Amino acid sequence: MTARTGAFCALLVGLLLSAGGCATTQTLDAFSYRFADNRLEDLEPVIAAIESAPPPTGSPVVVLTTAGETAEVAALDVPTGNVGWRVPLPVRTRPEILGDVVMTSVEDAAVALDLASGRELWRKPLGELDYVGSAREGARLFWVHSIGAGGGATREGTVQAVDARTGRRAWSHTISGTLGKPVAAGGYVLVPWDKQNIAILRQTDGIEVARLRTNDDVIAWIEQRRDGVYYGFRNTYRLGAGSATGNRTDAQVVAHPLPNLPREPEIHEDGFLPVPGRRSARGRIRVYAEPNASSALVGGRAYYVYFRYVFAYDGDGTLRWAAMLDQEVVAGRPLESGLFVVGGNGALLQLDAETGALRFRSDTNLDVASAGLRVDAFEGPTPSEEGAPARDSLATIAGDADNRLVPARAHAVSLLAAMEEPEITQDLLDLYVQRSTPGVLRAAIRDAVRVRPVGAEYLVSALEQHFDYLEETPAPPLDLIVPALRAQEVRDAVPALISHLRDHETPREMLVELATAIRELGDASSTPALREFLVRYRADSTFTEQPEIMAAVAEGTLTHGGDDGRTLVQGLASTQLTRAPFREAVQAIFDREASEAQARAA
Repeated sequence: MTARTGAFCALLVGLLLSAGGCATTQTLDAFSYRFADNRLEDLEPVIAAIESAPPPTGSPVVVLTTAGETAEVAALDVPTGNVGWRVPLPVRTRPEILGDVVMTSVEDAAVALDLASGRELWRKPLGELDYVGSAREGARLFWVHSIGAGGGATREGTVQAVDARTGRRAWSHTISGTLGKPVAAGGYVLVPWDKQNIAILRQTDGIEVARLRTNDDVIAWIEQRRDGVYYGFRNTYRLGAGSATGNRTDAQVVAHPLPNLPREPEIHEDGFLPVPGRRSARGRIRVYAEPNASSALVGGRAYYVYFRYVFAYDGDGTLRWAAMLDQEVVAGRPLESGLFVVGGNGALLQLDAETGALRFRSDTNLDVASAGLRVDAFEGPTPSEEGAPARDSLATIAGDADNRLVPARAHAVSLLAAMEEPEITQDLLDLYVQRSTPGVLRAAIRDAVRVRPVGAEYLVSALEQHFDYLEETPAPPLDLIVPALRAQEVRDAVPALISHLRDHETPREMLVELATAIRELGDASSTPALREFLVRYRADSTFTEQPEIMAAVAEGTLTHGGDDGRTLVQGLASTQLTRAPFREAVQAIFDREASEAQARAA
């Protein structure tokens, strides 16, 4: 049935209903701009039907695509990991498991495969459009191909209803706009439209019976979950009576479980864009979490996945455990008992929700590019061992040699630094001084150690080490230690700081930081060392281009040296033996003091 034929049928039905006294029924073309949206009386029967519809079920299975020289689609039985079938197919999009049918696409067509055998059931031409996704309820399958969501001059979308096994078309609609991946439930098919609307069509005839339009947000996806239908963009809304106004303040909002993570990972894929079936970095950084109507998380966890790393959080955002896998995560699914994932090297894994211990593993050694999962009915066995402590796992992730994954390694550093064990400071120091540690990660360690409320004794202990060429002893990381001691106001560190101020091997770029720390943390007992430094180096040409070093030492002398210290600084600044830059820097200090005194007096 074409869109024009559908429109005629809709008009005819509308006339008949109107004759019977049902004047409020809308009879406009599907996707018409004149169709009234956000009508509660239209949405209520849809919501009731959807909430009473059972969610899709089926035996646990994974259908994946391979990235080898000859691209294939393969079906894996989850409990055993056995390959049920493999067929060569140069797919463009990730497989979708829809009952006993698998939907995907190749260069110019949407393709349906038999889930039991991999046999091709039917294919439909795409023309110039991209396949974006399908939904199914009962014997009927609804698939969408569209173009223009990513930009460009052309914007077009088509939704078709077909027999799932034969591909025989029942009806279709084509619009001058973009359509997204649909949902089918309760006798309706819900199609996101132009990222602002959801058109709700009857499955039997494609007639639009209700429409939801957002007034103050974006609708980039719609999904059927265990307890209803959800939609949104950055925000997640549950389809309900509050949705009828189109305003976010009235709709039931499900809180984002893990905001402010590195690289702003997706929780929901954009339903208007094709999901690649070939190897791609897209989707390798994800949050896997499924909140329900009460905002509780399935399994009580949200999982932040960054290629090979998994961070598991409680519903309140508290880290529960972390794990580093031996392969990248291609796809995942949160279950009551833990996170189920498919690895890039073909492993099927389930990590326990409570501890991160391995509940299940099956290796296929396939080179996986993408994967579609139907695993809600799968529960791996109870693990026989506890998972590694979070501290150990985070240290392993932070110290991993893969510099492609530095943002997540830095995230591990911040989580590690937030823990209470004082010894973690030593762990971070050890990582900081490794030559292989990249600069970005060193910066993250500096920031983390600076705000740690415990572990300062390890910083002070590290200052006992000095550079020794003969002993091949390196200098401690002063650029990390000194700012952290200042931030934590560790006054016991002053003698060790003075020893490095006196050490001629101390890098000049650290002398200002050292002198400032001694001034802030020290007392009158610091004065002899500061005086000694001024007298020794006031005429040294080494400091001519860095007068700020001598100025910082002079300020410490003025702070702790009393009248004798002030007299010394004034005398050194007035003698011709002292280098001019030092004299000028000291004079600037006196000028600033005079200005501040004048301001206080005023």
